[in-house]
This record gives sequence, C-alpha cells and structure tokens, in this order.
Amino acid sequence: MELILQEQQLEFLSRRLGETILLEQTADVIVPDSYPDAERVVDAYGTLLLHSAECSGGSIYVSGSVQAGAIFVTEEGETECLKTTVPFSVRKELPAEKGECHLRCKCTLRSVDARPLNSRKLLLRVGIACCITAYGTQVQRLCAPEEPSENLQLRRMELPIQMPLALCEKSFPLNEELELPSEQPQVSRLLKCVGRLQVREQKIVGSKAVFKGTMLVHCLYTDRNEKLHRYDWEEPFSQYAEFGEDREGADVQTQLSFASFEVEPESHVECNRLFLSANLLAQCMAVGERRLPLVDDAYCTDALLAPRWEQWEMYGKLDSQSFRETVTAHSDEEVSSVVDVWAYCDEMQRERDGDTLCLRLPLHCYVL
Repeated sequence: MELILQEQQLEFLSRRLGETILLEQTADVIVPDSYPDAERVVDAYGTLLLHSAECSGGSIYVSGSVQAGAIFVTEEGETECLKTTVPFSVRKELPAEKGECHLRCKCTLRSVDARPLNSRKLLLRVGIACCITAYGTQVQRLCAPEEPSENLQLRRMELPIQMPLALCEKSFPLNEELELPSEQPQVSRLLKCVGRLQVREQKIVGSKAVFKGTMLVHCLYTDRNEKLHRYDWEEPFSQYAEFGEDREGADVQTQLSFASFEVEPESHVECNRLFLSANLLAQCMAVGERRLPLVDDAYCTDALLAPRWEQWEMYGKLDSQSFRETVTAHSDEEVSSVVDVWAYCDEMQRERDGDTLCLRLPLHCYVL
C-alpha cells in the first residue's frame, strides 16, 4: 500500500545551548589613609552591568561587571562607604552545528558579601548567575498522510505548543533628575545606590515588540547630622524593538539588563536632587503557538502495518505567576529599628515529583 504524504513546513528557533553558569568573584578594597580604621562591615550591595554578549566563531562570550560597595563602621563610630568595580566574563563553546546563532543572555546578581581582612582592608565577594541560551533557525518538515483507502484507519490529533519564533534587542538611555520630597531630609553623603528593572506591559504590534517598564532606584544616605535615611524612586519608561518581520498574534518575552548605571548628587554639600544616568538593554523574544498535526494511532484491516517514526524534542515556555511570601528573620541581637532592606534572587532550583515540577527561588535578604 502506498501513502500519499502532504508536507507542512514549520520554521522556528531551536535551542542549541541552554546553560546557567554560576560565578563567584572577589576583590580586595583598601581603606584610604584619610579614613579611620574599619571595625565592622554592616552592609554590602551591588548593581550588575552587562557589557557584551556575542555569539560568533563557534563560541559564546559574555562580559560584564558589578558596581559593588561595602558600608562599614570605623573605630571612631563613623559610617563610611567604599566602592569598587568587579569584572566577570564567561566563554562557552557551541556544539558543532552550522547556521547562524541567536543569543539570549540574562546575568543576575545572586549575592554580595563583605568582611574585613584587617582594619585597613576589606574583602568583597559577589555571586553571579549567567543564564545563556543560544538558538538556531530550524525548519522542520511534517508529513500529513491523506486517507489512502477504507482499510486503513488513522486517528489524528493536533498538539498545540508554544515555540520561540524570533529574537531582537534594543539599547536605549534613561536620564532623569531624582528629587526628594520636601519632607524628606536632604542628602549630605550618598552611601549606597542600586537599581532594579521590571517589565510592566509588553505586546507585539506588527513587527515591533512594545514594552513598558519601571526602574526602581534605591538610595541610602546620611543627612547633615550623620543620620541614615533611605528613599526609593520609580522611573517609568517605554520602548520598542524591531523583529524585522510581522509577528502579530505572538506573545513577547522581554528581559532587561543594565549596561551602565550612575547616580550623582547635585552638589557635594547638602542637596535634594540626584542625577540618574543609565543605559538599558532589552532582549525580546516572540513566542507563538503552533499546532502540530500528528497521527497517534493507525489500524489496517487487510495488511501488516509497519510505521516509521522519529523522536523530536520541543521546548515550550513555563507559566508566569506572581506570589507574595512573608519571611521571618531571627537575630541574636535586639533590633531597635530597620534602616534599610534589599534582596537578591539566587538561581532557581527545579525538582520533579512525578508529573509535578516544583520551582524554588532562594532569596538573599540584607537588613541594616
């Protein structure tokens, strides 16, 4: 019996490499001669910057840095801050496959820690997670047999699956003036300033990935009386990136990274205004539903049926949800007040129990 096959062509992005690389970088920070001896470290912080992510010549190269700092108390009871830049880089070899490589990279800061080595030197340690995914364009040909005769019965089905279709990226600056409200004490010394990015809305309009987001700018500073204060600003922004062809009807997944991040006071004396200068990188991926025609069973009444089949791996996307949890911390010391709080997300842990996939996200929470 001869079957007449109808071919359907399916084009999508196939994952060639998907890996998360964990790094730990350290740096020694010298206490300047103008500072008194350091007695203890009370806080450490950092903002991760992604400088480049390239895919060429059969390898992937990612480089960046962490703008890190440590806040410590001197022997004279004064609060001081030391800052440094901690560089990092990752190189991975790609499987020996031909074709163009499309790279999607997300680097996050897992933790920041600092401790005094002696009264004139601090050790600063940062934990980094680099999630690297390389895609290659793949064309898959699917065969859909027609009904050859009454003696051959086919049971058909269509399998809906979300597939990555295209990638694009956009770099853009964000420059703002951050002003404290009148009831907030003015800035005498800026000790700590970190940023966090969040996507609020995203959609595809024609060939454009349109997204709106918010940059959270978190500052810890002292007033003229050397009292500590904190304040947060939320700066909204909206941008779009070009896919190059119409992707209407697909969903978009946007991830944001800092390429640079600087916050400076208006003056070196007291002021109520800060100048923000940042460059952001948005990486957008179009994800669309495709329906795969399958023959999941066949029965022949007058002949022996010997089907040929092949295994084909597909990658879909996980659901996106929001949760709120209450965390209780226990300390041996009595707490009179909470001055500052900041948290870093660690690498997600995945555990499978039968048909259930459990995702755990550790948090490193810093309380001053």
